[in-house]
Amino acid sequence: WARESLSLNGLADSGAVLERAVAYTGQPVPFVISHHERELMYDPCVAWGGAEQDGWGTIMVDTVTFEQVASSFDRIDLVDMDLQRAERELVANSMDTLNAKVKRVHIGTHLPDIEDELRVHFAKAGWRNVWDFGCNRENETPYGRIPFVDGVQSWINSRLS
Repeated sequence: WARESLSLNGLADSGAVLERAVAYTGQPVPFVISHHERELMYDPCVAWGGAEQDGWGTIMVDTVTFEQVASSFDRIDLVDMDLQRAERELVANSMDTLNAKVKRVHIGTHLPDIEDELRVHFAKAGWRNVWDFGCNRENETPYGRIPFVDGVQSWINSRLS
């Protein structure tokens, strides 16, 4: 789908699509691909503990770190991540690279404790919060009260803005 989107938008792939999961294990990880037999999962992700016991299908995939993905770029305008509970691991491990290269981060969040940890990491690193809407609750937004399933956090790197 990523390659098809690039093609439909007149963009060359040029190695931009990496068929790997972002993780810090240094080895292949289980990757969720479907739920039970009839339902498809449209947000594939690195499997959480117990995923297979909960009936989710998984395959093993190679990994890459965010630092490896970002290594060929001097600056990155936006990192938009929806990592299905793995956002904690990426931010905790890559804050130095985020600080040095990334102007803005937009994150889909999935658990309140992860949201809390992200706030601590970004605030400690001097990032400015733009949006912070918690997951699994109703949030006050500029457009009124809206129920959120996934939460949303957006941060701007004050060093690079």
